[in-house]
This record gives sequence, structure tokens and C-alpha cells, in this order.
Amino acid sequence: MADCEKCTKMDECRETSGYVSGYCGAYRPKEEKREGEGKRMSTYTSIYAVDFDGTLCESQWPGIGAPNRELIGHLIRCREEGCRVILWTCRIGDRLQEAVDWCKGYGLEFDAVNDNLPENIEKYGNNPRKIYATCYIDDLSVDKGKYGLPYREDNGR
Repeated sequence: MADCEKCTKMDECRETSGYVSGYCGAYRPKEEKREGEGKRMSTYTSIYAVDFDGTLCESQWPGIGAPNRELIGHLIRCREEGCRVILWTCRIGDRLQEAVDWCKGYGLEFDAVNDNLPENIEKYGNNPRKIYATCYIDDLSVDKGKYGLPYREDNGR
């Protein structure tokens, strides 16, 4: 993947507003070769946490509505490019399994379901209830501008 036209380093990205959770979405670091390895490794992996009802499909709880084919296709392409995708939903039990199976039927599989990625659990030594991702996709997202998000205190720059 090519470098972001705006960024050279994540911590210097003009779009981050000073922190990674404000990630511009276009940043892709240069691939680096680790010593002793033949393949190239990226230093950054996008992690998408995506809701199900009202997001991947039309909301028709407890049933499953029409698919959001555009989003499903986008997430499939992201996974093909090496991004990670987490299903992040309030569904549990049989309803959760129905959702996972439904997504698989459209070609979308997940790296985790209602859980953090195993490598992040290992890296940080815990598994908090909040799912860690670099991008959260949910039908109940707020108008960020209305709430002044991402927040950054003006320090006179």
C-alpha cells in the first residue's frame, strides 16, 4: 500500500488531531522488512469494529433485514488488504450465530466476534469490555462536528 499523501508518520499525521483515535483513514505506513524475514510487514493494521443490525443489514430485529452490500463489499476488500474486522453487536446466543452465518453467506468473515483481537489481548495483557479498533462503524454514530469530536484542547498553535 502507498503512503498517505497527508502523512509520513502516524504521530505526525495532520488528520489525527494529535492522537491515533482521530486516524484519518487514508494513512498507510511504508512496509518494513524485519531482520531475518523475507516477506514485508506493515507496522500498522486497520481494525474495523462493525455493528450488525442497521449497519451490515437493515434493522429488522429479531430477524435480519436486507444486506448493506456496499459496506459488506468494502469490509471484504479491507480484509483482503490485511485489515482486521470485528463484528461488534448486541446479539448473543443463537441470534449472534445467525448473524455470523448470514455474513459468511455474503463472503464476509470476522477476525473476532464481540471480542478483542487475540494479539491485542496478548499485547496489553488484558481483555477490557470495550472493543479496541481504529474505526467503529455503527448506525447509531453521532454527528462528530456537533459534539466537537475528536476533542483537542487548543494549545495556542
